[in-house]
Amino acid sequence: MVNPEPELYGLINKAGGLTFLVVDDYGTFRNILRQMVESHSHWSVVAEAPNGLEAVQLALMYHPNVVLMDVVMPMMNGIEAAKRIKQNLLDVCVIMFSAHHEEEFQHRSLQAGADYFILKEEMNETSLERFIRARYATPPPNVNGSALGG
Repeated sequence: MVNPEPELYGLINKAGGLTFLVVDDYGTFRNILRQMVESHSHWSVVAEAPNGLEAVQLALMYHPNVVLMDVVMPMMNGIEAAKRIKQNLLDVCVIMFSAHHEEEFQHRSLQAGADYFILKEEMNETSLERFIRARYATPPPNVNGSALGG
């Protein structure tokens, strides 16, 4: 696992892109997620973790915009890690995923503070882009300069 120096976070963030922390105990899937993220010119992976415990530590160190995290992992599961990350980083977007189809995983992930949940088999560039657009899109201003709606 290679993680850049924490100072790199500021450089990436100042460049106007989104920063990601990728968390999965399966290295091959972490690589797939990294490729999905880095296929976008303004998205960067600042760190990777194989378990929830390291995910919490790296999230507090790098302050990523987005955490992509598996539910079932050793040392600390993704649900507990999501809870701890969201307690400390209120603005981080946590996207949880699992290979397990039990609705309990989705319910517990969202209850822990995750913003989104998706089955691993459904995770692809399109779904990731949809989550990011939903999380970071802002409504266009109306003629008065205020947001539409309400």
